[in-house]
Amino acid sequence: HILAIDSWVQNTDAEVIVGRGDAAALADATLNCYLSFYGQNKGYYGPYRAVYEGETLKLSDKALRILETPGHSIGSISVLTDGAVFVGDVVFAGGGYGRVDLPHGDFSTLLASIRKLRNLDGNIKVYSGHGAPTDVFEIQQNFI
Repeated sequence: HILAIDSWVQNTDAEVIVGRGDAAALADATLNCYLSFYGQNKGYYGPYRAVYEGETLKLSDKALRILETPGHSIGSISVLTDGAVFVGDVVFAGGGYGRVDLPHGDFSTLLASIRKLRNLDGNIKVYSGHGAPTDVFEIQQNFI
């Protein structure tokens, strides 16, 4: 999911933030799948900040807490804020989950990350990288 990262960085004041485990993939076309999906030796070579479990970022007046949720990738993170968690490709509405056949993907690690999300308050809205939003209660029901 870094196809437009250069454009975003060049056209905004956005800071590139990545889970610590995925930092090496930014500039590695094998790990970021540019090579296998597009046949290009491409990556992101600019500045970034690696984040860790429990770290808190500020966005305006909001606190964003980082949860390390590997499995889809080694550095997958989820971002928890008031009443919402953004989970990328860790889990989807309806019981789906992200691919684990990509570099550093691992099914048992992904299941552990899903269990971590299941322990959040059931009313928290879950926003994934694909599809409709859901809530932690649905995750609790679909991933026992």
